[in-house]
Amino acid sequence: MHFQRSQNPKDLMEGMELHKAALTDDPGTSSCKSAFWLTSYGDVMKDFFEIAVRLEPANLAIKCYRRSLELLSNESLCYWQTLHELSVTLRLLYNLSSQIGHLEEASALEQQALRLATPQHPLQAASLTNLGKIYYRLYERNGNLDFIKQSVTYSRKALSSAYIPHLLRPELQNGLAVSLSIIVEGLGGDIGEVVSLFRATLTLVSCPLRHKLHAEHELGPALRLQFLQNSDISVLDEAIILQRKCMESSSLPRQQFVWVMNLALSLQARFYHFRQPDDLAEIIALYEESLKSIPVLHHERPKFLYNLGNVLLVQFETKPEINTLDRATVYRTVSNFK
Repeated sequence: MHFQRSQNPKDLMEGMELHKAALTDDPGTSSCKSAFWLTSYGDVMKDFFEIAVRLEPANLAIKCYRRSLELLSNESLCYWQTLHELSVTLRLLYNLSSQIGHLEEASALEQQALRLATPQHPLQAASLTNLGKIYYRLYERNGNLDFIKQSVTYSRKALSSAYIPHLLRPELQNGLAVSLSIIVEGLGGDIGEVVSLFRATLTLVSCPLRHKLHAEHELGPALRLQFLQNSDISVLDEAIILQRKCMESSSLPRQQFVWVMNLALSLQARFYHFRQPDDLAEIIALYEESLKSIPVLHHERPKFLYNLGNVLLVQFETKPEINTLDRATVYRTVSNFK
């Protein structure tokens, strides 16, 4: 197995054919050899799944990894690597299936891999990183802050590893910063570390473009929280500029409604500071636009509806209209937000 495998579809197709031939030719006299080829073939299928986003390669990868684990000694390095790759595949599969069992098994497998891992081995950072991502997904599932705290713990451990691959650092910094910002919003605390992590990613010389874009997109909401803590209007202005830029981007790393809502929240903060009517009108328009796309069961939807109701109440105070008051009352009531 390799840290950097090819993402070229032609290379992956050729790799699949070579692995099929190797598995067919192997007489099966060496379980270790068979396990190696099974795990390696699983790696190729997992990479293919990440590109094609189809169930067939993911299921085949999982089948190969499970069979490989049956053939290997649980004290071997290959066993631990295979546990890790199986866990990653199940986590990725969850993104497509939304089946909580995939995440729960991914967590159990990676915990097992971490217990077997040699503390100084470079792949330990990969296990810690994967656990951070798994617990973040679990938080997204039900909004339980205990999961996001676990995500932060594992991400910090991964970042502190002396063996972390250089190209993994920006992704880890971004992930840790996102998780920390959720904790600050939910429980309070200083947002300064979050802003620093995103800015650090943006200053990395060899940082892949997608991670720089992610840091830029997430920096806006973090700056809004920083403004709420220090009342520096220049920080909020920077946040709004960044968020407007994100709205025009065609490569948003998260759902569109999230960025619409983030811009609305920043404009709302500026409105409460300066009471500019133009901001209020844009805030309502943004909230109503994103209301069309936010999933009904999304854990942020109640807070979103409650905020929209509050903004409409402010509009009613400045321009009394019974229709505005009725909408505000409905949104606040159906939000059931405490």
